[in-house]
Amino acid sequence: MKYSIRIKFAKKGRAKYISHLDLLRCIQRAVRRIKLPIAYSNGFHPHMQIVFIAALSLGFESETEIVEIQLTEQLDLQDIYNLMKSTMPEGLEILDVYYPVNKLNELGFADYSVFINSENPDLLLNQWKEFLLKPEIIVEKKSKRSVKMVDILPQIICIDAIIKNNRLNLILRLPTSNSGSLNPTLVIETFFNYNEIIERNSAICRMKFLTIEKKEFF
Repeated sequence: MKYSIRIKFAKKGRAKYISHLDLLRCIQRAVRRIKLPIAYSNGFHPHMQIVFIAALSLGFESETEIVEIQLTEQLDLQDIYNLMKSTMPEGLEILDVYYPVNKLNELGFADYSVFINSENPDLLLNQWKEFLLKPEIIVEKKSKRSVKMVDILPQIICIDAIIKNNRLNLILRLPTSNSGSLNPTLVIETFFNYNEIIERNSAICRMKFLTIEKKEFF
């Protein structure tokens, strides 16, 4: 018998420079340290059954990271929360431990907060508005098997664009699913290229996951 749980955590500060592989190792060490009854795969090289919901790009902060873990025993969720919270390193904060509600194939979008520094944020805001008014935004997208030109404009949902603390703050909702995802870095770099912006200083934070119906993903 196996029991699935999901652990929600934030990744902030220096922790944003932890690679996905190192993050996996960090979770594995934490699980071993607190002696959770983790389930292992079958075969000659069994490994812990740990799955991250949409791996985060290096250099991004996040307010909502989710990792799903398979256990061989049903434990009290509050106990797991307390144990995980006490063992995580600086920059990784456990927020919640719960049983899965949505299936993995129900994941549809992610919301991102993007801050772009500029000496003239008002001009940058106008450039962004004009960027979204273009008839199409063609970019080169690479996959493991091919390279193709894609119009990403229909995939960009801009929830808000304001000047905040003398910086341009964008709230973007982008597809994040098995059928296709759009990295916010590609969106911002394409925006910079279209406007020939030389000074490229931006910070990206993933805020939350949403289902295909745009409801919060749990």
